[in-house]
Amino acid sequence: MQSSTILTMGTALNRAHDHDAIVEVLVGGQWLTGVVAGVDGYGVVLVDAQNDHSVVRMDAISAVRVPGRLAEHQIEARDLYDASVC
Repeated sequence: MQSSTILTMGTALNRAHDHDAIVEVLVGGQWLTGVVAGVDGYGVVLVDAQNDHSVVRMDAISAVRVPGRLAEHQIEARDLYDASVC
């Protein structure tokens, strides 16, 4: 028997948050890239390489792109997020 999993944008963002992964979200035709600093049912906070914070409503996100090789991006994301906190 095969099983299926429904993967929503919220689930993808929560998993990225749990793993300190860099993600890209498509908002209004523009890709925003960053570490997920926070996510809830209403929106997401992304921190980018310049330490800029983007707060995006969940219903404004058209797509979420998560890197296929998470381990490599985790290191970059952790460095990015650590630098933004300091």
